[in-house]
Amino acid sequence: MLPILNDTAFEDTFGYSLSLECTRTSGVGPLSVFFDLTGSTFNYEDTLLLSDFRWDFGDPTSDYNEGVGFCVGHVYENTGTYTATCTFTSPQNQTATISQEITVSAFSGTTYYISA
Repeated sequence: MLPILNDTAFEDTFGYSLSLECTRTSGVGPLSVFFDLTGSTFNYEDTLLLSDFRWDFGDPTSDYNEGVGFCVGHVYENTGTYTATCTFTSPQNQTATISQEITVSAFSGTTYYISA
């Protein structure tokens, strides 16, 4: 299991409590980030499986800027600040959103190549 470095919670007016966990919120690019909403609570037992989770990773230059599901991942290739947003739609067609800011820095060290 991946270490959880950030936990953002949101509770909407319908009693759903969305809890977004992500593996990192900043780092050197290319930066892989995994987003997880399985810690969320719902007012019906099967809501997690019957709901729709649509992701916009806030990375419009990427061919893979969107995702679907309660556990997704994205690789941020370029430096910058991005806002990843999940739109949750319940089986009763109620919606809520939750977002997380991601900051990607440029590599500033020296790369050494070793040949055997």
